[in-house]
Formats: sequence, structure tokens, C-alpha cells
Amino acid sequence: GATARVLAGATTRVFSNRTVWLQFVRQVSREAAGVFMSLPFLGMLVLALGVLLPAANDAGNIVGMPAHPRTYLMIESLQGIFSAVLLLVVVLYSGDLIWKERALELDEVMDSMPTPSGVYLGAKLVALLLVIVAFLVAGVLALIGFQLFRGYTDFELGLYARGVAIAAVYPALMMVLACFCHVVARNKLIGYGLVLVFIVAWDLLEELGFEHHLYRFASLPQTPYSDFNGFAPFLEPFAWFSLFWGLVAVVIVGLSVALWRSGTDTEWRIRLREARARFRGAVRAVTVVGGVGALAAGSWIFYNTNVLNAY
Repeated sequence: GATARVLAGATTRVFSNRTVWLQFVRQVSREAAGVFMSLPFLGMLVLALGVLLPAANDAGNIVGMPAHPRTYLMIESLQGIFSAVLLLVVVLYSGDLIWKERALELDEVMDSMPTPSGVYLGAKLVALLLVIVAFLVAGVLALIGFQLFRGYTDFELGLYARGVAIAAVYPALMMVLACFCHVVARNKLIGYGLVLVFIVAWDLLEELGFEHHLYRFASLPQTPYSDFNGFAPFLEPFAWFSLFWGLVAVVIVGLSVALWRSGTDTEWRIRLREARARFRGAVRAVTVVGGVGALAAGSWIFYNTNVLNAY
């Protein structure tokens, strides 16, 4: 029989900013789905809620006498042992997400894709942020349910929102540091070890007298709440140190993108050469802006805490 020839037009490959954005959105959905659909995530969420509710029940108790479950007491419970469990979850998942492709032996396939390294790292960071948000929202819903169970209905949702925003800062900063540790590490175990070394080192610095929040990454002032003044006057210094460490985190993200490992080469000589090639354009601009901003904010904090006042 006769053979029909079909001529297909040449495919035009488009690598625009919109393409990068679509890659990023799809990668975020994959990373987030992989976390939220896993049994370990649900198990750790149940564990966190399991320690939160007893803490809420004991909040404000004086010599065994129960107190009304006021919202500020619920927030104190949220910022206590619940936040410690959340930090553990963030640290564990940072390693899982950074090393996921290598654990599945898909790293060389992903490296061959026309996708910037920042898309992969950014998607993992956003997925971790969603984990933080999910834990805190679940915690607030559980606390509201506890208040209803105790017959208390003055929920003060605005106060909950401010308390959640404050509670989210520290795990978000630690998320960035933990991911950076895994980016530069040779394997997942060393990455977890680096995170542990940083945490122990900060406690050691405090024991040695280096108590200033400028010396220890993600060190933030306390924000106690009172009925008379709310979070003031503690909110302003908390905001300044959050801004400072947030800008430092921007620098760390830029360095993480530059040092992102692609291929099978693990020698630092090769990785640094690749980092110099990646450290240009938006990556360099964002990193420099973050560094300059951190220097300015840190100088302002130091001037106010050590020059105008005695720290």
C-alpha cells in the first residue's frame, strides 16, 4: 500500500522567566505532596499535637489550680515544647528533601534537565515552609478545640495570628541553615551532624558569655505577652533581630544555590568552580542585597544595644 509521510514542524524551545516560574510551581507541588502524603509526617503531627494539648491543659496552673484557657496561655503552649517538636521535624525533613533525588538515584536525571538549581532548592524551601505553616495551623485549631472543650469562647484570633507569626520565625530560619548544611555535606549523616554542631555551638557560646543575639544564628529575644501592653515593648527588638537574621538567611540561600551539587563530582575544587559560574545574575544580586541589608541592620542593632546602651 501507499505510505503517507507526515511532516511535523520544528518544536520551539522556550526558556523564559515564565518557564522557570512554571517549573518552580510544579516542583513545589511535587515536594509538598511527597511530604504531606507520607505517613511519617502524619505521625509527627500527631506526636506534636499529643504534647501540645497536655501543655495547654497545664498552662497557667498555680499549685495545681487550673486557669481559664486564655489565648495568650495557649500561645505560650504553642511556643513551648510544640515548637521544639516542630524544629525537629524541620531539621529531619530538610535532610530528606535535599537528599531525596540521590536516595532514589534520580539525581543524574534531574541534573540533566534544563532547570536552574534555584528552582530545586527554592521548591524544597517552600515545601518546608508549608510544613511549618501546617503544623502551626493544626496547633491553633487544636488549641481552639481545647478552649471550646473547656467552655471558653473568647478566642482572640488576632492574638493567635500574631503568636503564630512569632512562632514561625525561628523554625523558618533554622530551615535555611539546615538545608545549607546538607547542600555542603558529602552525605545526609554529615549534614545532620553539621546542624547538631551548630546548635551545640550556640549553647556553648552562651555558656562562655557570648549572649548577644548578634553572635548566634537565629537567636531572637523573648516576646512575653501581658494584658496591659500586649507584646510591646518586646515586639520591636524581636522584629529587628528577625529582620537581621532573615537577611543573613537570604545570603545563605544564595550561597546554597551557588554550591548546589550537580553531577557525581564531590571534590570541592570542582564544586567551587561550578559555584563561581552560578554566582551571577539574580543569585549574585539577591545575595549581595541580603549581605548589605544584614550589615546595615546588624550595625543599627549593635549601635542601639552596645553604644547607646549597655547590653
